[in-house]
Amino acid sequence: MIGDKDSFLYTRASIEILFASSQGRHSMGYTLLSLATNHLLFLMNKRENNLCTSCNLADESFSHLFGECGITSTVLLDIGQIILGQQFIFTKEDVFFGFKLNLLHPYNFLTFHIKYYIFSQKIKEEVPNVKEFCTSLNLFCN
Repeated sequence: MIGDKDSFLYTRASIEILFASSQGRHSMGYTLLSLATNHLLFLMNKRENNLCTSCNLADESFSHLFGECGITSTVLLDIGQIILGQQFIFTKEDVFFGFKLNLLHPYNFLTFHIKYYIFSQKIKEEVPNVKEFCTSLNLFCN
């Protein structure tokens, strides 16, 4: 299990990445360096392996967690179907940097919360699922 010091690192990293995304920053280097993925934690000898917390099949990098993982990709597709009412594909660029249409665009609000949810599930070492995400979003919006 993750210790208090590591939990702080996770929390701080997730806040930094979400803030950078919400501010429209387009610095992938900043994002990759500030997110405590299992890849980074393994290199720091904080984890026994570098495998993805969700699928347990591949190296957990930022790119994998938010774009290549079969579990999180399915969650993203299902969220698009349920919340937007249509087949909607979030590209890696959309998830990494937000939709460049407008900073206050509702899709940016949604991707912000999707990233927060997926990363918070990673911190708890739980697999993300759509039903729980919708519940957490509903609680946030009420």
